[in-house]
Formats: sequence, structure tokens, C-alpha cells
Amino acid sequence: MEVISMNVGTLFTKSARTFPDRLAIAYGDYELTYLQANERINKLANGLKGLGIQKGSNVAILLHNCPEFLETLFACFKSGLGSVPINFRLHPKECSFIIDNSEALVVVLGEDFRDSLYALRKEMPRVKHYICISDPLEGMVPYEALLKNQPVSFTDEVVERDHLAWLFYTSGTTGRPKGAMLTHNVLMMMTMNFYADMASLGPEDVVLHAAPLSHGSGLYGIPNVGKAAANVILKSKSFEPKIVFETIQNRKVTNMFMAPAMIKRLVTSP
Repeated sequence: MEVISMNVGTLFTKSARTFPDRLAIAYGDYELTYLQANERINKLANGLKGLGIQKGSNVAILLHNCPEFLETLFACFKSGLGSVPINFRLHPKECSFIIDNSEALVVVLGEDFRDSLYALRKEMPRVKHYICISDPLEGMVPYEALLKNQPVSFTDEVVERDHLAWLFYTSGTTGRPKGAMLTHNVLMMMTMNFYADMASLGPEDVVLHAAPLSHGSGLYGIPNVGKAAANVILKSKSFEPKIVFETIQNRKVTNMFMAPAMIKRLVTSP
């Protein structure tokens, strides 16, 4: 049977090639163009490969919204690795369950989750590497050190339609959380339908990530990346209407993902 590659990570590769100087990621005053962001993503992909993480393995992501979240997500896509973004509001025990259940070999995590999760590492025996984006504990891999001296080019893996891209865990309201398997084909079809049914988008568009990248906002980031739109990530760890409105005004935001409760807070805000 002929294999048709549908690697959703190529959306970033192509946008970087076509619009290298466009703003890709903004996080406060920190900015990356599509060329710069793509090179960092490629470096991470090469770094993961250097750690022995092979195509078909899974990588858990436990971070607040930040540039490294998008970098890790697309590095996984490009590498043919399954990404397992985790709700940062979960209890450490719940996080460790998801990491173990997903059979993740790598966890990319932030300082806020470092101590509590590392204390539970015996409950996650499959994990080979903990990659910390700041102040790693002994035995952890520093994120920036992993990227350092890696090649800026990477050949996106050829993946089949049903190759796992995103392992999306349910809320677990009726039992243990279950991993919903989103394939590269599913994410690509979602992206095409976004353009057809919601917004065509273009390089002048700006998406604001005010909701968690581990859920709807991260999914919305994919079609925006596909059209070289800017991804503005709030530095605030909580949803503050005043900050959201100011960011919309200052960054000329054109689209964003919000839950009904977030919309209500914006509507009722003075």
C-alpha cells in the first residue's frame, strides 16, 4: 500500500520557508520570526533524536502557556512522535497517571511542576528523560542545553494517515482519564475545515492564546501556523480580561479560542 505523508508539522516548515520574516510567536516582549521559531523547533527535534527517542514514541508536555510549548508540540509532529499535552491544573498524581498511561518516554516540564512531578518519578518507570525549561534538578535535561549546537535543519518524518500526532486525555469525570488518539490525518482535516468553515486566515492574522495550549487553543494554533499567522501567548497564568483586551488592542488580534465562561468574563468586564 502506498504511504501518503500527511505530517502536520510540515505546516510550520512551509510557513517558515514562505514567510521567514513574519512574526511567529510573541510572548511579552520576546518575539520569534517563523524562520527563528522553525530553527528552534528543528533543533529540539534533532535533540530528541539524539536522546534516542524514535519515531512512534510519545512525549508528554506539562507547561504553562509559553513559546516552548509550541516548539515542543511541532517538534513532536515533525519527528513523528506522539505529543501528550497535559492540563497544568491537574494534581501531580493525575499528571503522573497520564504520563505513565500514555507510555511517554520524555516529559517536557516547567519549573512550577518540577519538584512535585519528579518526586513521583517511580510511578512513571517508562520515562527516560525529564527536560526542564528552567532550573532543572539533578538528572534532568536543561531545555536550552539540549538545543545548543544542534543543526537548524531537520527533515520532517514521513508518516501515514493514521499515525498518532496528539494524545488528548479526557477529563476523567466518569473514571480514569482516557487518551483520545488524534492522528496526523485528523489534525490536517481539522485544519482544512477550519479554513472552509470558520476563517480562511492569512499571514496578517494574529491568534491570541489566552486559553491553555494543551487544549483548544493549541489545536487552533495549527491552522494559524498553516497560514503563517502570529501566535501571541499571554504571559499571565490566569485569565485576566483587562490584559486580554489590552493585548487584542496592542497586537491587533484577529482570532482566538475561548470557552463560554471566558467569553462571559469579557462581556461583563468594565
